[in-house]
Amino acid sequence: MRRIVIGLLMVCVFTAGVSAKDGLEERFSNPPDSTKPRCYWYWLDGHISKEGITRDLEAMKRVGIGEGYIGIINGQSGSAPNPDLKSLSDEWWGYIEHAVREGGRIGVDVGLFNCPGWSQSGGPWIKPGQAMRYVALQEVRVPGGKHFEGKLPQPNGDFQDLTVLAFPAPAHDADDAAARGAKITREPKSVTFEFASPFEARSLVVHPSKDVRVEAELQVSDDGLQFKPLRKFAIDRHNLSVNVGPVPLAPIAISFQAVSARYFKLVFSGQCELGDVVLSSAARLESYSEKQLAKVFQDPLPPADFYSWQTQAEPELKELVIRPDAVLDISKNMGKDGNLSWNPPALGSSGAASQDDLAEWDRETPEDLRELGWVLCRRAGHRWRCWIASTRRNLRLRAGSWGKRA
Repeated sequence: MRRIVIGLLMVCVFTAGVSAKDGLEERFSNPPDSTKPRCYWYWLDGHISKEGITRDLEAMKRVGIGEGYIGIINGQSGSAPNPDLKSLSDEWWGYIEHAVREGGRIGVDVGLFNCPGWSQSGGPWIKPGQAMRYVALQEVRVPGGKHFEGKLPQPNGDFQDLTVLAFPAPAHDADDAAARGAKITREPKSVTFEFASPFEARSLVVHPSKDVRVEAELQVSDDGLQFKPLRKFAIDRHNLSVNVGPVPLAPIAISFQAVSARYFKLVFSGQCELGDVVLSSAARLESYSEKQLAKVFQDPLPPADFYSWQTQAEPELKELVIRPDAVLDISKNMGKDGNLSWNPPALGSSGAASQDDLAEWDRETPEDLRELGWVLCRRAGHRWRCWIASTRRNLRLRAGSWGKRA
């Protein structure tokens, strides 16, 4: 009996293998509709006809395309737009109906790709509150233990308030070359920082003032004569269209392990004009503009690894980092007119609030606002240019808003 069972199993396995092989060959020769490729089907400048629609669908079927996505495109045909055909008019809907019916008859599915800002969903009927948006942040600093009353700065254009957050500023947050009175020498192809005594730096943030694309190298020296390289990076803001990020001249930020020197020199591969160049002792999140998508890849085809960043080393001091439990949502303290009235708790000698203060803040924050605040804090932390950190005797306040993207 054991031999019979084994024999039957072998026959079943062999038969199944033959069947699966035959099925694979059949499906490869005649792939099912679910595996057929799809394509964009641009209707350009109103130059369409029912005859042309039918011929397009027949051509798709002939080459094995399973679905065509209709896109209504203007200004790309090279010919003047057809003034007699308006999108969403009765005549236009007649063409859509014809395409769907013919697609069913021929065997090609028809879809409409709905890309915000253009094609079917874009147009003058889209109000600012319905447009594509991004989170914009403004900031102001206030001392702890002193009542603050005033209006917070706001973004330009249409915006919607989301939240107001406060947290103790991290150590060395305002300690930069300008605050130290360093001599800053600008030349067409370099920027040099000269300090009276060694300065401990951890980050560099470059603010472009116009389109720019150069390679850069940060160098250090003790005598101002012999420099050694510290970091190489690109300063690239050659495409200022909002299609590649809502902040056209977004800052370029690099971070490195603390290094102490009297001279720092930023050397460029070509002549360029820049805005502020901030050499700081504070810890900063490297590439924070790119990581929050304020600036994305600026050309059509990004390389596969463009949005992959190496893990940044943690700051060597905990005082350089913002404590997550010290970030507060104080939105309830701002009126509809944008005026904020708040009593920032005094910070201790270490710069940190007491546990009693934090407990009180936690009790006073409603559960729904508290959850929203923590989430926005994590997302906006990149924009704030700070590591999750704490300490110092002043607090930073930020009003997050939705901004309109053109």
